[in-house]
Amino acid sequence: MSLRFRRSVRLAPGVRLNMGLRGPSLSVGPRGLGATIGPAGLTTHAGIPGTGLSYRTTTPLAGTSSAPPAAVLPTGSQRVAQDLYSVSIKPGLDDTGHLTLSDTKGGPLDPRVERKLRAQGADRLHAWLTERSNEINGEFDRLLMIHVGAPRPDLDHHLPPEPFDQPKPNEPAAPQGSRWDRIFPWVKRQREERFERESTVYRHELEQWEQARDAHEQDWERRRHRTEDERLSSLEVMHDLLEEALHSVVWPRETQVQFEIEPSLKTLRAELDLPQVEHLPTRQAAVAARGLKLNLHEHSEAQIRKAYVTYIHGAVFRVIGQGFAALPTLETIVCSGYSERADPATGAQHNDYLISVRVARDAWTRIDFANLGQVDPVAALGMFELRCDCSASGHVDAIQPIEA
Repeated sequence: MSLRFRRSVRLAPGVRLNMGLRGPSLSVGPRGLGATIGPAGLTTHAGIPGTGLSYRTTTPLAGTSSAPPAAVLPTGSQRVAQDLYSVSIKPGLDDTGHLTLSDTKGGPLDPRVERKLRAQGADRLHAWLTERSNEINGEFDRLLMIHVGAPRPDLDHHLPPEPFDQPKPNEPAAPQGSRWDRIFPWVKRQREERFERESTVYRHELEQWEQARDAHEQDWERRRHRTEDERLSSLEVMHDLLEEALHSVVWPRETQVQFEIEPSLKTLRAELDLPQVEHLPTRQAAVAARGLKLNLHEHSEAQIRKAYVTYIHGAVFRVIGQGFAALPTLETIVCSGYSERADPATGAQHNDYLISVRVARDAWTRIDFANLGQVDPVAALGMFELRCDCSASGHVDAIQPIEA
């Protein structure tokens, strides 16, 4: 039960001094229209005596407010509901593998926000660390498995028909006569006029549909001719198709390929601009058993060099595979790889050929392309005419490439 106290003293006509528990206030105005200034601010009221209709509004004065002060939110957060906050963060790793948290612009988070995120979002942060660990390790694994995506040399390049899936417009139904047409002839005319409008729209839509269908068939026939016929006879089309096939490869390191198809359409010469051994990934990662961090370990120099030997063989293997699969007329492929290295005598940069191989199609088909995960690209290319001077420790010396 609340306690109320009020006393009013008339100071002048239309002016009253009010005393209450919250403090004094001053009222001005006649009955039905007035204003009161007090602790709550300026209150204006208006009404029509005897009707029960009235209006009242209160405006806080400068320096006063009846609302409680707004809570100050931690930096980097915003209120979305009572005691709930929305925070956008960007996870990262420092040089030691520890998890770092920042806002989306890279700025630091309020320590209170970061502590809550680490405590309440530990599972999600741990999942992010696992993904990052897989990415780091995957970079090295992809180097060793680049040959696995090589397609079979006997791919079927038949282009199946592609149906035109746009529905044909519906022809409007002819209007049916009625026994009331003699009594209401205007109804008949309206029906016929509506049918004529619908028929005009139908003829226009049908013409557009037929044009789109013909364009679809012409485009399919052009692609079929390019895929099935010109692949076997046009040097320009063969060049474009092989370029498309090589561009579709996701190389784990930047690897450029130049190639030339002989006019006979039977021999391909390709050259790969290989990355340097220093550009290979050097780290492996594992999620720590305790704490939000990754344990980072450096690969040994021997591991990196052996992986490099596997990669240059695998990259050449992949180019040969793309070539035989894309161009059925090829009987022989000569593929070589080179890399920019420093001359040990002068220190000047120059291109050294590191690997070169000649492969005949008949011999290439002996590889089990359904089981490439078990194929060692170094051993596979060793079945053919191969030049690659590499030691057991993974050092690769320059060679003279095979001539086409």
